[in-house]
Amino acid sequence: MKKQRKKILFFDFDGVLCDSANETGRCAWLAGSIVWEKWRGTDVPKAYLEKFKMLRPIIETGYQSIALMKLISEDYTEAFIKKEFQFMMEQVFTSISLNKKALIKLFNKIREDWIKVNPKNWLSWHKLYPFSKDLIRVGKSHYKEIYIVSTKEKIFIEKLLDFFGIDFNPHNIYGLESGENKIKIIENILKEKKISPKNSVFIDDYSDTLRAFAANNFLKDIHLYLASWGYMFPEIIEEIEEKKLPLRILYSSMAEDILIKESM
Repeated sequence: MKKQRKKILFFDFDGVLCDSANETGRCAWLAGSIVWEKWRGTDVPKAYLEKFKMLRPIIETGYQSIALMKLISEDYTEAFIKKEFQFMMEQVFTSISLNKKALIKLFNKIREDWIKVNPKNWLSWHKLYPFSKDLIRVGKSHYKEIYIVSTKEKIFIEKLLDFFGIDFNPHNIYGLESGENKIKIIENILKEKKISPKNSVFIDDYSDTLRAFAANNFLKDIHLYLASWGYMFPEIIEEIEEKKLPLRILYSSMAEDILIKESM
């Protein structure tokens, strides 16, 4: 008799299934070129892009990359940006008098225009992690359902999954336009499906997000994994291992086996 699947698997997208750091950096540059005149031109300076990729773990959602690219262009050190990013980001956005809603709209318009003008070029600035298809395959074959919960807009996720040849239920993709944070989205899904958090697994590459899950009364028992291959600084992994925090490091070499074990 075939064993009934009872667990749900949740994936973040950027930094877990897809590496979009190059594309995000270029979008940040293009958005900035609308705000700051000296940024004119479509080609983000290579040195800026390389520094952006190194500092990408600071970014929680796309529009914040505009501020990061601004700080990089002003030649602040990596150490300073890492330490003061939240404060400096607010300073940058206050100086241009754009609120969060306007910044998200600007950033998404840059992406939409790029896709409209040259969709193949936009897609080429992304790459799928070599094991991503295997993780999705494991999810489909061992879990009751799998979801993608991301701060990226759903339409962009769907375009990229199609480009990479991945068949994924669009009803199980939740993006920025949902208007809810990841905690609320996953909480609502589990309550609607009548699934206990103990029977769910969530993989993200942003440690602060996972810490927030661990501190949530309803979701504290969810099985939390930090994708070691994603956007994070090495010291984050070291801290988690040393302090034995309520989330585990997921390494790509062991990811399939661990997800299969978790499904049982």
